[in-house]
Amino acid sequence: MHVPYKGGSQGVASVVSGETDWVLTPAPAAMSLVAGDRLRLLGHSLPTGAAGVGDAPSLATTVPGFEFAGWIGLLAPKGLPSAISTALAETVQKALQTREVIQAFETNGAVPSSSTSAEFRRFLERDIATNKKAIAMAGIQAE
Repeated sequence: MHVPYKGGSQGVASVVSGETDWVLTPAPAAMSLVAGDRLRLLGHSLPTGAAGVGDAPSLATTVPGFEFAGWIGLLAPKGLPSAISTALAETVQKALQTREVIQAFETNGAVPSSSTSAEFRRFLERDIATNKKAIAMAGIQAE
């Protein structure tokens, strides 16, 4: 049965309350409950393990090739001066290397990483193409 929720926290709450048996949700919506022993992590969708998910198996061990990971990107208006773009990128890069930021990511089951603007653009293009293909194969239509 598919129970559509508007966000990860609603699906997590339904599992904690016993309304549903399991949920596939973004890690940040669940990790505090996992840490508090109110929810059990059965697996994760990262291609490999991460500090925040402990020894939970990757879903790819059961479904070879399965990979789905959320991401956070910093976007700015088109035409942003390159000096500002460069300064932002350098600041983010430095922040992602601090123990405090790394720990915050790991607590939420996430893996901090960064890329250049060009690399991120290529990543977005691949991600959009992958999701378009999955939507078409599943026959999903906008409502």
